Amino acid sequence: MRISGKKSFKEFYFPKEDEHTVEYRIRFLFEKQRVGLLGIFTLLMGLLFAYREGDSLSLALWLFSALAIAAGQAWWVHQFFAKPSKHSPLFWARILSLFSVGVGLSLSSGVWLFLDTSVIWQVFLVTAVLVIPAFGSIVFAASYLPIHFAWTASSIIPFAIHLIHSSLPEMMFLGYLLLIMVVPIVTWLGLVVAKEFSISLHRRFENMQLIEELTRQKQIAEKASVDKSRFLAATSHDLRQPLYALDLFLDNLKEQLDSQKSMALLKKAKDSSRALRDLLNALLDVSRLDAGKVVPDCHITRIEDVVQECYDEFLPLAEQKGLRFNLHLAKGLSARTDPVLLARMIRNLLVNAIRYTEKGGIILAVRQREKMLRIEIWDTGKGISEADQAYIFDEFYQIDNPERDREKGLGLGLAIVHRLSGLLEHPVSLKSVKGRGTCFMILLPVCEVSNKSFEKVAVLPSDESLAGRFVLVVDDHQLILDGLRNLLRNWNCEVLAVGSCRVALAELKEHHYPAPDALLVDYRLKNQETSVDVVQQVRNHFSAEIPALIISGEAGIEAERDAQKIGCKFIRKPVDSLELKQMLAKLF
Repeated sequence: MRISGKKSFKEFYFPKEDEHTVEYRIRFLFEKQRVGLLGIFTLLMGLLFAYREGDSLSLALWLFSALAIAAGQAWWVHQFFAKPSKHSPLFWARILSLFSVGVGLSLSSGVWLFLDTSVIWQVFLVTAVLVIPAFGSIVFAASYLPIHFAWTASSIIPFAIHLIHSSLPEMMFLGYLLLIMVVPIVTWLGLVVAKEFSISLHRRFENMQLIEELTRQKQIAEKASVDKSRFLAATSHDLRQPLYALDLFLDNLKEQLDSQKSMALLKKAKDSSRALRDLLNALLDVSRLDAGKVVPDCHITRIEDVVQECYDEFLPLAEQKGLRFNLHLAKGLSARTDPVLLARMIRNLLVNAIRYTEKGGIILAVRQREKMLRIEIWDTGKGISEADQAYIFDEFYQIDNPERDREKGLGLGLAIVHRLSGLLEHPVSLKSVKGRGTCFMILLPVCEVSNKSFEKVAVLPSDESLAGRFVLVVDDHQLILDGLRNLLRNWNCEVLAVGSCRVALAELKEHHYPAPDALLVDYRLKNQETSVDVVQQVRNHFSAEIPALIISGEAGIEAERDAQKIGCKFIRKPVDSLELKQMLAKLF
């Protein structure tokens, strides 16, 4: 409620307010009374000094009555804080006003009993003791004007009347001065302060309501964002499946086309599918991180293994673009990290470096600086200006891409790196010179461990030819199963494609198949079965460590970790056929 427009005296100084505002006013009043009670005791001591020449018995009775009323007021204040809900706020305030009248009258009554108006110092002392607190009550009682009026009337007016009845002209003048000037001034100041208090109070509540509304809207927006992220994360598998099947059938269709016109049309379809795949993968990664579904599994990791794997993966892409790609490794360095998430950070930075570097080269380096380990990705690309560096980790922020060319990426790779950096507590920084290149740095604390803490994983020899290889495919999605079967046969592979582990084992036994050269298994199958179950049971059946490639359409990292635990390669849906072929070739 705003104080504006023309209002009557009552509406202006005693506005109709809701229960919450009235309750706040009265609480403010009672909190100030705690200090006021100490002031009353001080006033009594001052008056007692002024009246010390009076009759001892009368003085004692007067002091006792004043203290009794003050004690009653103190008890009432205590009751308010002990049981505030026992009475309504206004009832508490009205009774407090009566106590204030009683205390004021008890103080001013002493002037009729003991004050000698011919003794100037006594008059001045009593005037100070009674008038100054009236001004003080402006602050103490600003939240409830009746108590200010009650105190002023009960303490000053009886004293002024007593002075007017004095036979001394100067005392009469002082009495009229108090009555005609001081009382109106104190009353007017009380009204002014009460007005300002009322305005500030209503503004305070307006601001509080505004803050509450903003907080509520912020919570709604945050909940909507989290719900969106959770929805995308939960439906990740279902979204990837049809897109993966589409890619497989497009690859199969390639083998059936012979005209250049048809091939050109197929290439456009593949480009569209790839752009959609890249966007979906990035969006699902971001949503998974925003939804809090990614929980790091940090342990002591040999960093050179993680970095070497990323280098091997991206070397062909850099060479295909005509770029030099050098690796500089400080050997034997370890850090406590999640190797899967750290590798994802490095991959995203390498993708960014290769995409925005047209000539020159890229360096992937691991260096030690005192007790810190630094992973560096250098490129000789366009560089990033200081103005852009402040926004480079924002979603969909791209430099020199106003037309949103998908060939230049989506602007989500660095946003994912930034989120993973916070999740792993591995700070990411960059330094760049416009036109000369950029360096991204990931900082990790070094862990001192022995190399004996790690087991060297044997690297299987690579063979680019798939002809004659026997591949067992397990996927519960029929379209994907058909697509993979046809694609592998086009690569001259022998294929057994089934929908579950049970069917796979039955087929292998019934037809006396030899041990497969490789397993290609979807991570999440029906009946709560996973690729881990399939790989382990097939390996047990043949008593051989058959190489396997696990494919997952889920946005989380559980599948990637499970694949790593049983020594399997991992790839995420939807996957390009060329990438799938390269991954399979590395298994043999």
